[in-house]
Amino acid sequence: MMKKTLIKQIAMIGAVVVGMLAFGGTTQASAANYHFNSRTITYHVSASSKRWKNIWAKAIHNFDNNGTIKLKAASKKKAKMQLTTFSNTGHYKGVLGPIEASFGTNEKVFTHTYVKLNWKLMNKYGYTNKQRMCVATNRIAGALGLSDSSAKNSVLNDNEWNYRLTAGDKLAIAKAYKGVK
Repeated sequence: MMKKTLIKQIAMIGAVVVGMLAFGGTTQASAANYHFNSRTITYHVSASSKRWKNIWAKAIHNFDNNGTIKLKAASKKKAKMQLTTFSNTGHYKGVLGPIEASFGTNEKVFTHTYVKLNWKLMNKYGYTNKQRMCVATNRIAGALGLSDSSAKNSVLNDNEWNYRLTAGDKLAIAKAYKGVK
């Protein structure tokens, strides 16, 4: 039941993305063939609890040895990717993990991405730490520019609880960052 609700929310966000892309600016979802302008992407974790710092650290660690990009910790001011948590307030109510992306002059190149996970909703539905890490890994992949996938065991498959990158996930990263130095 929760998965169906989440899928509906993702579909609604996808519709918003299409509209937002038509007018430029900020979007709230992962998009195919988007990327940063570097293979080294700086990030900052803004979570205050030890639990969430560990979840984000494990999710980041899942991208080690992917063969294409490197995620590097940085100060909040210097980070291109911000990772944080929130409780279900405002226009994000009911959404597990929205992604906001800012673009420069090139509509396919991110300048910054912001990943926010709704800790209050995850508590309400009894998510385990492993499930939280799966969602965090999925949202980081989206913030790197990868689109959802229906491939079995993919971290980009919203219907499965996976956190380890598959060969297909690594190939998607390589494709998204082809030609990026």
